[in-house]
Amino acid sequence: MKTLGQLLREYLNNKAVAGGYSWDTDAISKYVEGITYALLVMPAVAYVLTRSLLLAVILAVASALPISLTIIWAEYSVDTVRSNVEWELPFFTVLLDVVHDVGGNITHAFEISGKVGLRWISREWSIINRYALTTNSITKAMQLRARVHPSLEFQRFINGYVSVWSYSGDVVNYVSNVEGTYLSMLSSRLSALSRQIIDAVLAVTSSIVIMVLFMIIVTVLGVSGALMYILPSIALVIPALILRVYASIPYIIRISIKHDRWMTVVLGVSVIISVLLMLYYGVYGMIALALPPVLFSVLVTRGVDEMKNSILSLPDLMRDISEMVKAGVSIGAALERVLGNQYPSLLINYLRKATQFNDYNIDGSWVMKYAIRILREISSLGSPSKALDKLVRVFLDVKALLMGINYNARSLQILNYSLPFIFAGISYVSRFVVSMLSSVIENAQYSLVGLVIPSMNTVLAPLMITAYIISLSLAILSSLLSDLTLNPSVKFMVPVPLTLVLMLMVTTNPIP
Repeated sequence: MKTLGQLLREYLNNKAVAGGYSWDTDAISKYVEGITYALLVMPAVAYVLTRSLLLAVILAVASALPISLTIIWAEYSVDTVRSNVEWELPFFTVLLDVVHDVGGNITHAFEISGKVGLRWISREWSIINRYALTTNSITKAMQLRARVHPSLEFQRFINGYVSVWSYSGDVVNYVSNVEGTYLSMLSSRLSALSRQIIDAVLAVTSSIVIMVLFMIIVTVLGVSGALMYILPSIALVIPALILRVYASIPYIIRISIKHDRWMTVVLGVSVIISVLLMLYYGVYGMIALALPPVLFSVLVTRGVDEMKNSILSLPDLMRDISEMVKAGVSIGAALERVLGNQYPSLLINYLRKATQFNDYNIDGSWVMKYAIRILREISSLGSPSKALDKLVRVFLDVKALLMGINYNARSLQILNYSLPFIFAGISYVSRFVVSMLSSVIENAQYSLVGLVIPSMNTVLAPLMITAYIISLSLAILSSLLSDLTLNPSVKFMVPVPLTLVLMLMVTTNPIP
Protein backbone atom coordinates (compact mmCIF):
# COMPACT_ATOMS: atom_id res chain seq x y z
CA MET A 1 0.00 0.00 0.00
CA LYS A 2 1.34 3.41 -1.00
CA THR A 3 2.01 6.06 1.59
CA LEU A 4 0.62 9.58 1.52
CA GLY A 5 3.96 10.94 0.35
CA GLN A 6 4.17 8.44 -2.52
CA LEU A 7 0.66 9.27 -3.74
CA LEU A 8 1.38 12.97 -3.58
CA ARG A 9 4.70 12.53 -5.39
CA GLU A 10 3.02 10.62 -8.25
CA TYR A 11 0.36 13.30 -8.52
CA LEU A 12 2.94 16.09 -8.63
CA ASN A 13 5.06 14.20 -11.17
CA ASN A 14 2.06 13.95 -13.51
CA LYS A 15 1.25 17.64 -13.10
CA ALA A 16 4.89 18.64 -13.60
CA VAL A 17 5.06 16.68 -16.86
CA ALA A 18 1.77 18.17 -18.09
CA GLY A 19 2.81 21.72 -17.24
CA GLY A 20 6.42 21.32 -18.33
CA TYR A 21 7.75 22.18 -14.89
CA SER A 22 10.91 20.96 -13.16
CA TRP A 23 9.62 20.55 -9.63
CA ASP A 24 11.54 18.76 -6.90
CA THR A 25 8.58 16.49 -6.21
CA ASP A 26 10.45 14.33 -3.70
CA ALA A 27 11.25 17.27 -1.44
CA ILE A 28 7.77 18.80 -1.80
CA SER A 29 5.95 15.53 -1.04
CA LYS A 30 8.14 14.77 2.00
CA TYR A 31 7.67 18.29 3.37
CA VAL A 32 3.88 18.25 2.94
CA GLU A 33 3.64 14.71 4.33
CA GLY A 34 5.58 15.67 7.44
CA ILE A 35 3.44 18.74 8.12
CA THR A 36 0.23 16.74 7.58
CA TYR A 37 1.22 13.98 10.02
CA ALA A 38 2.24 16.61 12.58
CA LEU A 39 -1.13 18.32 12.28
CA LEU A 40 -3.03 15.03 12.58
CA VAL A 41 -1.84 14.69 16.16
CA MET A 42 -3.02 18.17 17.16
CA PRO A 43 -6.81 17.46 17.41
CA ALA A 44 -6.30 14.68 19.96
CA VAL A 45 -3.82 16.75 21.96
CA ALA A 46 -6.12 19.76 21.93
CA TYR A 47 -9.12 17.70 23.05
CA VAL A 48 -7.19 16.14 25.93
CA LEU A 49 -5.95 19.51 27.14
CA THR A 50 -9.08 21.65 26.60
CA ARG A 51 -11.95 19.14 26.35
CA SER A 52 -13.25 21.31 23.48
CA LEU A 53 -14.79 19.25 20.72
CA LEU A 54 -15.15 22.30 18.48
CA LEU A 55 -11.43 23.08 18.67
CA ALA A 56 -10.59 19.44 17.92
CA VAL A 57 -12.82 19.48 14.84
CA ILE A 58 -11.27 22.73 13.61
CA LEU A 59 -7.76 21.32 14.00
CA ALA A 60 -8.81 18.10 12.26
CA VAL A 61 -9.98 20.10 9.27
CA ALA A 62 -6.79 22.19 9.37
CA SER A 63 -4.70 19.02 9.01
CA ALA A 64 -5.97 18.69 5.45
CA LEU A 65 -4.80 22.17 4.49
CA PRO A 66 -1.19 21.29 3.45
CA ILE A 67 -2.33 18.69 0.93
CA SER A 68 -5.27 20.81 -0.24
CA LEU A 69 -3.10 23.88 -0.80
CA THR A 70 -0.47 21.80 -2.63
CA ILE A 71 -3.11 20.35 -4.95
CA ILE A 72 -4.61 23.79 -5.59
CA TRP A 73 -1.13 25.19 -6.37
CA ALA A 74 -0.37 22.34 -8.80
CA GLU A 75 -3.75 22.62 -10.53
CA TYR A 76 -3.38 26.39 -10.84
CA SER A 77 0.13 26.09 -12.29
CA VAL A 78 -0.98 23.62 -14.95
CA ASP A 79 -4.13 25.61 -15.73
CA THR A 80 -1.98 28.72 -16.22
CA VAL A 81 -0.02 26.89 -18.91
CA ARG A 82 -3.20 25.67 -20.58
CA SER A 83 -4.98 29.03 -20.67
CA ASN A 84 -1.96 31.10 -21.75
CA VAL A 85 -1.03 28.67 -24.54
CA GLU A 86 -4.62 28.73 -25.80
CA TRP A 87 -4.66 32.55 -25.80
CA GLU A 88 -1.41 32.68 -27.80
CA LEU A 89 -2.21 29.82 -30.17
CA PRO A 90 -4.26 31.90 -32.67
CA PHE A 91 -1.41 34.42 -32.98
CA PHE A 92 1.09 31.58 -33.38
CA THR A 93 -0.90 30.20 -36.31
CA VAL A 94 -0.72 33.69 -37.85
CA LEU A 95 3.07 33.68 -37.39
CA LEU A 96 3.29 30.16 -38.82
CA ASP A 97 1.24 31.18 -41.84
CA VAL A 98 3.61 34.09 -42.41
CA VAL A 99 6.65 31.80 -42.10
CA HIS A 100 5.14 29.41 -44.61
CA ASP A 101 4.88 32.22 -47.14
CA VAL A 102 8.66 32.66 -47.04
CA GLY A 103 9.38 28.93 -47.30
CA GLY A 104 9.78 28.06 -43.61
CA ASN A 105 8.06 25.48 -41.43
CA ILE A 106 6.85 25.11 -37.87
CA THR A 107 10.35 24.83 -36.40
CA HIS A 108 11.23 28.28 -37.77
CA ALA A 109 7.99 29.68 -36.34
CA PHE A 110 8.75 28.15 -32.96
CA GLU A 111 12.26 29.60 -32.98
CA ILE A 112 11.11 33.18 -33.54
CA SER A 113 7.94 32.93 -31.41
CA GLY A 114 9.69 34.40 -28.40
CA LYS A 115 10.94 37.36 -30.43
CA VAL A 116 7.39 38.42 -31.34
CA GLY A 117 6.06 38.12 -27.78
CA LEU A 118 4.68 34.56 -27.74
CA ARG A 119 6.53 33.65 -24.57
CA TRP A 120 4.32 30.69 -23.63
CA ILE A 121 4.62 29.18 -27.12
CA SER A 122 8.37 29.78 -26.91
CA ARG A 123 8.35 27.93 -23.60
CA GLU A 124 6.67 24.97 -25.29
CA TRP A 125 9.43 25.00 -27.92
CA SER A 126 12.09 24.75 -25.22
CA ILE A 127 10.27 21.73 -23.75
CA ILE A 128 10.02 20.12 -27.20
CA ASN A 129 13.75 20.64 -27.72
CA ARG A 130 14.37 18.94 -24.38
CA TYR A 131 12.29 15.95 -25.50
CA ALA A 132 14.12 15.91 -28.83
CA LEU A 133 17.40 15.13 -27.05
CA THR A 134 16.03 11.69 -26.15
CA THR A 135 13.82 10.99 -29.20
CA ASN A 136 16.28 12.33 -31.82
CA SER A 137 13.28 13.60 -33.80
CA ILE A 138 11.48 16.93 -33.67
CA THR A 139 8.19 15.46 -34.88
CA LYS A 140 8.26 12.71 -32.24
CA ALA A 141 9.15 15.28 -29.58
CA MET A 142 6.23 17.47 -30.69
CA GLN A 143 3.84 14.52 -30.51
CA LEU A 144 5.21 13.52 -27.10
CA ARG A 145 4.65 17.03 -25.76
CA ALA A 146 1.17 17.20 -27.27
CA ARG A 147 0.24 13.85 -25.69
CA VAL A 148 0.61 15.19 -22.13
CA HIS A 149 -0.25 18.85 -22.73
CA PRO A 150 -3.15 20.21 -20.64
CA SER A 151 -4.62 22.11 -23.60
CA LEU A 152 -6.77 20.05 -25.95
CA GLU A 153 -6.53 22.76 -28.62
CA PHE A 154 -2.74 22.59 -28.57
CA GLN A 155 -2.88 18.78 -28.74
CA ARG A 156 -5.16 18.84 -31.77
CA PHE A 157 -3.13 21.48 -33.57
CA ILE A 158 0.26 19.78 -33.08
CA ASN A 159 -1.03 16.28 -33.86
CA GLY A 160 -2.85 17.55 -36.94
CA TYR A 161 0.15 19.49 -38.19
CA VAL A 162 2.56 16.61 -37.66
CA SER A 163 0.15 14.20 -39.35
CA VAL A 164 -0.24 16.41 -42.42
CA TRP A 165 3.49 17.18 -42.47
CA SER A 166 4.41 13.49 -42.32
CA TYR A 167 2.04 12.26 -45.03
CA SER A 168 0.69 14.80 -47.51
CA GLY A 169 2.95 17.75 -46.80
CA ASP A 170 0.17 20.29 -47.52
CA VAL A 171 0.68 22.11 -44.24
CA VAL A 172 0.08 25.55 -45.77
CA ASN A 173 -3.56 24.79 -46.44
CA TYR A 174 -3.95 23.14 -43.04
CA VAL A 175 -2.55 26.17 -41.19
CA SER A 176 -4.66 28.60 -43.23
CA ASN A 177 -7.80 26.71 -42.26
CA VAL A 178 -7.05 26.45 -38.56
CA GLU A 179 -5.88 30.08 -38.46
CA GLY A 180 -9.32 31.39 -39.33
CA THR A 181 -10.96 28.93 -36.95
CA TYR A 182 -8.74 29.91 -34.02
CA LEU A 183 -9.20 33.64 -34.62
CA SER A 184 -12.98 33.19 -34.69
CA MET A 185 -12.80 31.13 -31.49
CA LEU A 186 -10.66 33.81 -29.87
CA SER A 187 -13.19 36.51 -30.70
CA SER A 188 -16.09 34.40 -29.45
CA ARG A 189 -14.32 33.48 -26.21
CA LEU A 190 -13.37 37.07 -25.41
CA SER A 191 -16.83 38.41 -26.25
CA ALA A 192 -18.52 35.78 -24.09
CA LEU A 193 -16.03 36.41 -21.30
CA SER A 194 -16.65 40.16 -21.35
CA ARG A 195 -20.42 39.66 -21.20
CA GLN A 196 -20.15 37.24 -18.28
CA ILE A 197 -17.87 39.60 -16.35
CA ILE A 198 -20.13 42.59 -16.99
CA ASP A 199 -23.24 40.68 -15.83
CA ALA A 200 -21.44 39.60 -12.65
CA VAL A 201 -20.20 43.14 -11.95
CA LEU A 202 -23.66 44.62 -12.48
CA ALA A 203 -25.21 42.06 -10.13
CA VAL A 204 -22.64 42.61 -7.37
CA THR A 205 -22.75 46.41 -7.64
CA SER A 206 -26.55 46.53 -7.61
CA SER A 207 -26.63 44.25 -4.57
CA ILE A 208 -24.19 46.50 -2.71
CA VAL A 209 -26.26 49.62 -3.50
CA ILE A 210 -29.40 47.92 -2.19
CA MET A 211 -27.51 46.81 0.91
CA VAL A 212 -26.36 50.38 1.51
CA LEU A 213 -29.95 51.65 1.27
CA PHE A 214 -31.06 49.02 3.79
CA MET A 215 -28.31 49.97 6.23
CA ILE A 216 -29.28 53.64 5.94
CA ILE A 217 -32.85 52.81 6.93
CA VAL A 218 -31.57 50.79 9.89
CA THR A 219 -29.30 53.68 10.92
CA VAL A 220 -32.15 56.20 10.72
CA LEU A 221 -34.28 53.96 12.90
CA GLY A 222 -31.75 54.16 15.66
CA VAL A 223 -29.20 51.36 15.22
CA SER A 224 -26.01 53.29 15.89
CA GLY A 225 -23.19 52.86 13.41
CA ALA A 226 -25.03 50.42 11.13
CA LEU A 227 -23.30 51.84 8.07
CA MET A 228 -19.93 51.24 9.70
CA TYR A 229 -20.68 47.52 9.69
CA ILE A 230 -20.91 47.46 5.91
CA LEU A 231 -17.87 49.64 5.20
CA PRO A 232 -15.26 46.91 5.91
CA SER A 233 -17.10 44.40 3.72
CA ILE A 234 -17.36 46.89 0.86
CA ALA A 235 -13.69 47.81 1.27
CA LEU A 236 -12.79 44.13 0.86
CA VAL A 237 -15.36 42.83 -1.63
CA ILE A 238 -15.04 45.51 -4.31
CA PRO A 239 -11.20 45.54 -4.55
CA ALA A 240 -11.31 41.73 -4.65
CA LEU A 241 -13.84 41.97 -7.47
CA ILE A 242 -11.57 44.37 -9.38
CA LEU A 243 -8.59 42.02 -9.01
CA ARG A 244 -10.70 39.04 -10.10
CA VAL A 245 -11.96 40.87 -13.17
CA TYR A 246 -8.42 42.00 -14.02
CA ALA A 247 -7.14 38.43 -13.72
CA SER A 248 -9.98 37.18 -15.95
CA ILE A 249 -8.99 39.46 -18.83
CA PRO A 250 -6.21 37.83 -20.92
CA TYR A 251 -2.93 39.72 -20.98
CA ILE A 252 -2.96 39.66 -24.79
CA ILE A 253 -5.65 42.37 -24.90
CA ARG A 254 -4.87 44.41 -21.78
CA ILE A 255 -3.67 47.99 -22.20
CA SER A 256 -0.96 49.19 -19.84
CA ILE A 257 1.02 52.40 -19.61
CA LYS A 258 4.11 53.33 -17.62
CA HIS A 259 3.92 55.72 -14.66
CA ASP A 260 6.90 57.92 -13.98
CA ARG A 261 8.14 59.19 -10.61
CA TRP A 262 6.65 62.65 -11.19
CA MET A 263 3.14 61.17 -11.28
CA THR A 264 3.76 59.39 -7.97
CA VAL A 265 4.87 62.67 -6.36
CA VAL A 266 1.81 64.53 -7.66
CA LEU A 267 -0.55 61.86 -6.37
CA GLY A 268 1.16 61.83 -2.97
CA VAL A 269 0.77 65.59 -2.63
CA SER A 270 -2.90 65.39 -3.69
CA VAL A 271 -3.57 62.75 -1.02
CA ILE A 272 -2.02 64.97 1.66
CA ILE A 273 -4.12 67.96 0.50
CA SER A 274 -7.29 65.84 0.56
CA VAL A 275 -6.64 64.66 4.12
CA LEU A 276 -5.96 68.23 5.32
CA LEU A 277 -9.15 69.55 3.71
CA MET A 278 -11.20 66.77 5.30
CA LEU A 279 -9.73 67.47 8.73
CA TYR A 280 -10.37 71.22 8.41
CA TYR A 281 -13.83 71.27 6.81
CA GLY A 282 -15.27 68.02 8.15
CA VAL A 283 -18.13 66.59 6.07
CA TYR A 284 -17.89 69.41 3.55
CA GLY A 285 -14.24 68.62 3.00
CA MET A 286 -15.04 65.06 1.96
CA ILE A 287 -15.44 66.32 -1.60
CA ALA A 288 -11.64 66.46 -1.59
CA LEU A 289 -11.65 62.63 -1.64
CA ALA A 290 -12.18 62.91 -5.38
CA LEU A 291 -9.00 64.94 -5.91
CA PRO A 292 -6.43 62.08 -6.15
CA PRO A 293 -8.41 59.82 -8.55
CA VAL A 294 -9.50 62.73 -10.74
CA LEU A 295 -5.95 64.04 -10.92
CA PHE A 296 -4.71 60.54 -11.74
CA SER A 297 -7.25 60.18 -14.54
CA VAL A 298 -6.20 63.55 -16.01
CA LEU A 299 -2.57 62.42 -16.05
CA VAL A 300 -3.23 59.04 -17.71
CA THR A 301 -6.01 59.97 -20.15
CA ARG A 302 -3.71 60.99 -22.96
CA GLY A 303 -1.55 57.88 -22.65
CA VAL A 304 -4.53 55.52 -22.59
CA ASP A 305 -6.24 57.21 -25.54
CA GLU A 306 -3.03 57.19 -27.60
CA MET A 307 -2.40 53.52 -26.85
CA LYS A 308 -5.96 52.53 -27.74
CA ASN A 309 -5.99 54.63 -30.91
CA SER A 310 -2.61 53.16 -31.90
CA ILE A 311 -3.98 49.62 -31.58
CA LEU A 312 -7.08 50.52 -33.60
CA SER A 313 -4.81 52.03 -36.27
CA LEU A 314 -2.81 48.83 -36.78
CA PRO A 315 -5.03 47.54 -39.66
CA ASP A 316 -4.46 50.80 -41.57
CA LEU A 317 -0.72 50.58 -40.91
CA MET A 318 -0.55 47.00 -42.18
CA ARG A 319 -2.63 47.90 -45.24
CA ASP A 320 -0.37 50.83 -46.15
CA ILE A 321 2.78 48.74 -45.76
CA SER A 322 1.22 45.91 -47.79
CA GLU A 323 0.36 48.25 -50.66
CA MET A 324 3.90 49.63 -50.71
CA VAL A 325 5.41 46.13 -50.71
CA LYS A 326 3.16 45.14 -53.61
CA ALA A 327 4.52 48.17 -55.47
CA GLY A 328 8.05 46.79 -55.09
CA VAL A 329 9.18 48.61 -51.93
CA SER A 330 10.96 46.64 -49.22
CA ILE A 331 9.43 46.45 -45.76
CA GLY A 332 12.28 48.48 -44.27
CA ALA A 333 11.73 51.28 -46.78
CA ALA A 334 7.94 51.02 -46.31
CA LEU A 335 8.35 51.47 -42.57
CA GLU A 336 10.38 54.62 -43.22
CA ARG A 337 7.75 56.02 -45.58
CA VAL A 338 4.72 55.43 -43.32
CA LEU A 339 6.30 57.62 -40.64
CA GLY A 340 4.90 60.62 -42.49
CA ASN A 341 1.31 59.32 -42.46
CA GLN A 342 -1.39 60.49 -40.08
CA TYR A 343 -1.08 57.86 -37.39
CA PRO A 344 -1.26 58.39 -33.62
CA SER A 345 1.96 59.89 -32.30
CA LEU A 346 2.60 56.91 -30.03
CA LEU A 347 2.47 54.48 -32.96
CA ILE A 348 4.80 56.72 -35.00
CA ASN A 349 7.20 56.82 -32.08
CA TYR A 350 7.21 53.02 -31.82
CA LEU A 351 7.83 52.63 -35.56
CA ARG A 352 10.61 55.21 -35.60
CA LYS A 353 12.48 53.59 -32.72
CA ALA A 354 11.89 50.08 -34.07
CA THR A 355 13.51 51.04 -37.39
CA GLN A 356 16.47 52.73 -35.70
CA PHE A 357 17.21 50.22 -32.90
CA ASN A 358 16.94 46.49 -33.52
CA ASP A 359 16.87 45.69 -29.79
CA TYR A 360 14.36 48.40 -28.90
CA ASN A 361 12.07 47.26 -26.07
CA ILE A 362 8.45 48.24 -26.66
CA ASP A 363 6.40 49.30 -23.65
CA GLY A 364 2.66 49.03 -23.75
CA SER A 365 0.02 46.48 -24.68
CA TRP A 366 0.84 42.98 -25.87
CA VAL A 367 -0.94 43.50 -29.20
CA MET A 368 1.25 46.51 -29.98
CA LYS A 369 4.41 44.57 -29.15
CA TYR A 370 3.28 41.66 -31.32
CA ALA A 371 2.52 43.92 -34.28
CA ILE A 372 5.83 45.83 -34.22
CA ARG A 373 7.92 42.73 -33.58
CA ILE A 374 6.28 40.63 -36.30
CA LEU A 375 6.90 43.44 -38.78
CA ARG A 376 10.54 43.43 -37.74
CA GLU A 377 10.77 39.65 -38.23
CA ILE A 378 9.06 39.81 -41.62
CA SER A 379 11.58 42.44 -42.63
CA SER A 380 14.42 40.04 -41.82
CA LEU A 381 12.68 37.08 -43.51
CA GLY A 382 11.84 38.87 -46.74
CA SER A 383 8.94 40.88 -48.16
CA PRO A 384 5.96 38.53 -48.51
CA SER A 385 2.92 40.51 -49.62
CA LYS A 386 0.58 37.60 -48.83
CA ALA A 387 1.77 37.60 -45.23
CA LEU A 388 1.07 41.30 -44.91
CA ASP A 389 -2.42 40.86 -46.32
CA LYS A 390 -3.05 38.21 -43.68
CA LEU A 391 -1.83 40.58 -40.98
CA VAL A 392 -4.30 43.18 -42.23
CA ARG A 393 -7.15 40.70 -41.72
CA VAL A 394 -5.82 39.64 -38.33
CA PHE A 395 -5.64 43.16 -36.95
CA LEU A 396 -9.03 43.99 -38.44
CA ASP A 397 -10.36 41.10 -36.36
CA VAL A 398 -8.54 42.46 -33.29
CA LYS A 399 -10.02 45.91 -33.90
CA ALA A 400 -13.53 44.49 -34.25
CA LEU A 401 -12.97 42.48 -31.08
CA LEU A 402 -11.92 45.52 -29.02
CA MET A 403 -14.82 47.58 -30.33
CA GLY A 404 -17.22 44.75 -29.54
CA ILE A 405 -15.95 44.53 -25.95
CA ASN A 406 -16.41 48.29 -25.58
CA TYR A 407 -19.95 48.00 -26.90
CA ASN A 408 -20.78 45.19 -24.46
CA ALA A 409 -19.60 47.38 -21.56
CA ARG A 410 -22.11 50.16 -22.27
CA SER A 411 -24.51 48.90 -19.62
CA LEU A 412 -21.74 49.22 -17.05
CA GLN A 413 -20.91 52.73 -18.28
CA ILE A 414 -24.57 53.71 -17.92
CA LEU A 415 -24.60 52.42 -14.35
CA ASN A 416 -21.40 54.35 -13.66
CA TYR A 417 -23.00 57.63 -14.75
CA SER A 418 -26.23 56.78 -12.91
CA LEU A 419 -24.55 56.34 -9.52
CA PRO A 420 -24.35 60.10 -8.70
CA PHE A 421 -28.11 60.45 -9.09
CA ILE A 422 -28.80 57.18 -7.25
CA PHE A 423 -26.77 58.21 -4.23
CA ALA A 424 -28.15 61.75 -4.38
CA GLY A 425 -31.64 60.26 -4.23
CA ILE A 426 -30.64 58.00 -1.33
CA SER A 427 -29.20 61.00 0.53
CA TYR A 428 -32.35 63.06 -0.06
CA VAL A 429 -34.63 60.26 1.14
CA SER A 430 -32.44 59.75 4.21
CA ARG A 431 -32.58 63.43 5.07
CA PHE A 432 -36.34 63.55 4.55
CA VAL A 433 -36.91 60.53 6.80
CA VAL A 434 -34.62 61.92 9.51
CA SER A 435 -36.42 65.28 9.41
CA MET A 436 -39.87 63.70 9.46
CA LEU A 437 -39.12 61.34 12.35
CA SER A 438 -37.49 64.13 14.37
CA SER A 439 -40.59 66.28 13.90
CA VAL A 440 -42.87 63.40 14.96
CA ILE A 441 -40.86 62.79 18.13
CA GLU A 442 -40.78 66.49 19.06
CA ASN A 443 -44.55 66.83 18.67
CA ALA A 444 -45.46 63.53 20.32
CA GLN A 445 -47.70 63.72 23.42
CA TYR A 446 -45.70 61.00 25.13
CA SER A 447 -41.98 60.48 25.26
CA LEU A 448 -40.78 57.63 23.06
CA VAL A 449 -38.30 56.04 25.41
CA GLY A 450 -35.25 54.45 23.77
CA LEU A 451 -35.83 55.85 20.27
CA VAL A 452 -32.90 57.99 19.24
CA ILE A 453 -32.92 59.57 15.79
CA PRO A 454 -29.39 60.39 14.63
CA SER A 455 -28.49 63.68 13.01
CA MET A 456 -28.07 63.85 9.24
CA ASN A 457 -24.34 64.49 9.60
CA THR A 458 -24.05 61.19 11.47
CA VAL A 459 -25.61 59.37 8.54
CA LEU A 460 -23.97 61.47 5.81
CA ALA A 461 -20.30 60.92 6.67
CA PRO A 462 -20.24 57.09 6.40
CA LEU A 463 -22.69 57.26 3.50
CA MET A 464 -20.36 59.53 1.51
CA ILE A 465 -17.40 57.23 2.21
CA THR A 466 -19.44 54.24 1.07
CA ALA A 467 -20.60 56.06 -2.06
CA TYR A 468 -17.03 57.14 -2.77
CA ILE A 469 -15.70 53.57 -2.58
CA ILE A 470 -18.48 52.21 -4.80
CA SER A 471 -18.27 55.03 -7.36
CA LEU A 472 -14.47 54.85 -7.60
CA SER A 473 -14.54 51.07 -7.95
CA LEU A 474 -17.20 51.18 -10.63
CA ALA A 475 -15.18 53.78 -12.54
CA ILE A 476 -12.16 51.44 -12.48
CA LEU A 477 -14.31 48.48 -13.53
CA SER A 478 -15.84 50.51 -16.39
CA SER A 479 -12.35 51.40 -17.58
CA LEU A 480 -11.20 47.81 -17.23
CA LEU A 481 -14.07 46.43 -19.28
CA SER A 482 -14.21 49.26 -21.83
CA ASP A 483 -10.59 50.32 -22.37
CA LEU A 484 -9.09 47.10 -20.91
CA THR A 485 -6.88 49.04 -18.50
CA LEU A 486 -6.67 49.75 -14.77
CA ASN A 487 -5.91 53.39 -15.63
CA PRO A 488 -9.35 55.06 -15.90
CA SER A 489 -9.52 58.13 -18.09
CA VAL A 490 -11.43 61.29 -17.25
CA LYS A 491 -14.67 60.14 -18.88
CA PHE A 492 -14.91 57.25 -16.41
CA MET A 493 -13.83 59.28 -13.37
CA VAL A 494 -16.29 62.19 -13.76
CA PRO A 495 -19.06 60.45 -11.73
CA VAL A 496 -16.82 60.22 -8.64
CA PRO A 497 -16.71 63.96 -7.75
CA LEU A 498 -20.23 64.39 -9.12
CA THR A 499 -21.50 61.80 -6.64
CA LEU A 500 -19.97 63.59 -3.64
CA VAL A 501 -21.11 67.04 -4.80
CA LEU A 502 -24.72 66.00 -5.41
CA MET A 503 -24.92 64.16 -2.09
CA LEU A 504 -23.71 67.24 -0.27
CA MET A 505 -26.07 69.54 -2.19
CA VAL A 506 -29.22 67.57 -1.44
CA THR A 507 -28.39 67.40 2.26
CA THR A 508 -27.54 71.08 2.73
CA ASN A 509 -30.36 72.66 0.73
CA PRO A 510 -33.58 73.20 2.72
CA ILE A 511 -36.42 70.73 2.27
CA PRO A 512 -39.49 72.47 0.81
